[in-house]
Amino acid sequence: MPDTDPSARHRRQTLYTDRLVTPGITRAAVAALRRFLATPGRYLYMRRDYCACTRCDLECNPAAARDVLEGMLPLLPHYARRDLESLLAELDGELLHRTLPDVFAHREPWRRGAWWHERLYDTDDLL
Repeated sequence: MPDTDPSARHRRQTLYTDRLVTPGITRAAVAALRRFLATPGRYLYMRRDYCACTRCDLECNPAAARDVLEGMLPLLPHYARRDLESLLAELDGELLHRTLPDVFAHREPWRRGAWWHERLYDTDDLL
């Protein structure tokens, strides 16, 4: 039976709009995270892009890519959610192992929340 309640349709649209859900965003986020983890070296430093564009942030900032994937989990059907959770467990393990904790992350409001925001960032471009 089609959904005829306009308010329910609006709530669903708002949910998708608020999370910046676009076609291919999950694939792009997984690819960006994998590309970051494929960087050679024992330890990796998180990076940020200072462009205001969502696409640039997703491509350059592994924490933004991880945020997108976390936001997609409740929107997926059960079987797809289970597959993404399995993939995230593997990627998170490597991300946790190859990045270093930042003990001062709590001082910056934008870095509070998920553990992947509390890793050391490369700040060479700020010098």
